[in-house]
Amino acid sequence: MTGLQATVDYIRTHRDQSMQSLIELCSIPSVSTLSDHRIDMDRAAEWVVERMGSVGMTSVRLLPTGGYPVVYGESLGAGKQPTVLIYGHYDVQPADPIQEWEPPAFEPTVRGENLYARG
Repeated sequence: MTGLQATVDYIRTHRDQSMQSLIELCSIPSVSTLSDHRIDMDRAAEWVVERMGSVGMTSVRLLPTGGYPVVYGESLGAGKQPTVLIYGHYDVQPADPIQEWEPPAFEPTVRGENLYARG
């Protein structure tokens, strides 16, 4: 079996677990432009730290900044294998007008094979 096939098999086998994790993250109203959501931003950053650690990252850190924290993680045990950089952000823009969201903006919903969520 090739490395690519093993990766595809892993993704298929763990699809439901991955979807549940994504639903958890998308349920956090981490709106960075609204100060009322400071606690949610911190909660989302901590969620990312925990998740990165749970998938085997060997060094995961929450780095303070002048604003919201940066989450940094690395796993450097691959020897001469290629290096992969993954970038993501855990904040979202406001969902205004909030009352027009159906379902509510931070209540992720699965329809068919798709996940609909604000985050």
